[in-house]
Amino acid sequence: MEKDRKKPNLQVHIVHFNIQLKKFLASQSFLTELDFIDAEIGKVQETIKEYEHIVAHSVSYVKLSDDYLSFWLGSEKLYLEWLKQRKTTLKDQDRPGLRSFKWDGTSTQKKALWQALIKAGYIAQATSEERFIAVFSGQVIDNYYSPITWILQSRKGRAHKTALRDFLTILLEIDPFPSKLVPHCFIDTQNRPIHLAKPKKMEHSKYYMDIEKMINKVKAIQ
Repeated sequence: MEKDRKKPNLQVHIVHFNIQLKKFLASQSFLTELDFIDAEIGKVQETIKEYEHIVAHSVSYVKLSDDYLSFWLGSEKLYLEWLKQRKTTLKDQDRPGLRSFKWDGTSTQKKALWQALIKAGYIAQATSEERFIAVFSGQVIDNYYSPITWILQSRKGRAHKTALRDFLTILLEIDPFPSKLVPHCFIDTQNRPIHLAKPKKMEHSKYYMDIEKMINKVKAIQ
């Protein structure tokens, strides 16, 4: 009967959102709620797309009731619209300033990493310890903030972006990768901000093993 039809429910999704948001912000201190919402929107859109594709092409779903499909897909779509509205609301508000990368290494470990990167030829020798530590201390990025010069180059004579991605991924152990912070924290030898586009596939540079060994050695320092 019509009165017994289950209507799409948004409340469960909102509870899930709040729980996951707290976990996300606790572990990714340099990112914001907007970053989480962008990631969540992508997941929901992909889930809806894949589920609708399966339903349209698989006879195994023929027996699913129209009520169930309407409830499930309706709830997901309601959640998607809620996420988009929340994103719009947050964008209209004053967004706090971006902060640099946050690595919880000790001062001794950060100094050791700074020295190791200079010695290995990854960052400019003129990079001061103070500047290096600032990039990995979650500081507010303002007009007085100085980025690190990444001098390692590819065969084309440009900043080796894949190696930089390897370095940040191994050091910070984070997902999703906060690539939007990179141009604020790293520049090339021509003083141009380095932008890291999302890779089309998982790939590593030939420096991956060396970088991993370096970072593991630093993290082992007591």
